Amino acid sequence: MNSNYKKIVDGDAESFLTDHSDMVVEGLVDEFDFDRNEIIGLDRNFHEAIMDRSYSVEDANWVIKNCENEETDSGLFESLDHDDALSAKAAYSFSNDVWSAAVALYDELKENVEEAMEKLQEEYEEKFNAWDGEGEAPDEPTRTTEIVQKVFDAYFIDPEKTRKYDIDSVEAFNLVKKWYELLPQVSRSGYSVGESYIDSRCGYMFNTPDYEYVQIDGEVATRIPSIRGKHKDEAIKILRESNTFFNDWVKRQELANAVQNAAYSDNYSEMVKKVRTLIATKKERK
Repeated sequence: MNSNYKKIVDGDAESFLTDHSDMVVEGLVDEFDFDRNEIIGLDRNFHEAIMDRSYSVEDANWVIKNCENEETDSGLFESLDHDDALSAKAAYSFSNDVWSAAVALYDELKENVEEAMEKLQEEYEEKFNAWDGEGEAPDEPTRTTEIVQKVFDAYFIDPEKTRKYDIDSVEAFNLVKKWYELLPQVSRSGYSVGESYIDSRCGYMFNTPDYEYVQIDGEVATRIPSIRGKHKDEAIKILRESNTFFNDWVKRQELANAVQNAAYSDNYSEMVKKVRTLIATKKERK
């Protein structure tokens, strides 16, 4: 598997789990398997987030060339024309790879939850054995949403590297990712974190952000006070330097954009060649 392709696959698998953390955490609480359709809504959300995509011919060929779980059920796309069939095959193949990567991550999380429960059980037994019968007996640990959420956050977030900038949970991480994804709405000058607002008078100098950006920008400023008032470029730099998970995620976004732009660039170059050939052919005929 191409290393760039693998980074995109692994990144999408991680993003899917963190973007749907409530669903995943509850699945872990109920001790469900990821790969047995036991988690309600999992397949639908995965289809919408990962599989329901279209690919250019160049992107589709790149995916099929590098994927590890190429879709072999031709009945899924044999009725389509060549380009659409290729796009569909790439979509299924890519989602197969992401699903496989997500299963691996989920299984690791299950192991971590089991280890956490075993540790809590050992602590309980020590306390119970030391209990003299006076007062209330120590409570035996049970697998709760709170316990599993802590394991989930610890798996995806490194508290030692993120505490300074308050990204101490997957919830905060997802909020920052959403803020970053909406940044193209704001021009290069833009607004400082937490200071954006909707005002048509700003349209002359800035791209006017919509309500969603303004709302999330305010939430980020409140949730992560260390970057409040910082220019967006400075805020991104601070977050990337202080948070390896955010930095890795941004790298994957940049890589995916670079791959896409390269494909578009190749298409443009090919189009220019065809036009030049056509013009040259017409001149020869004259």
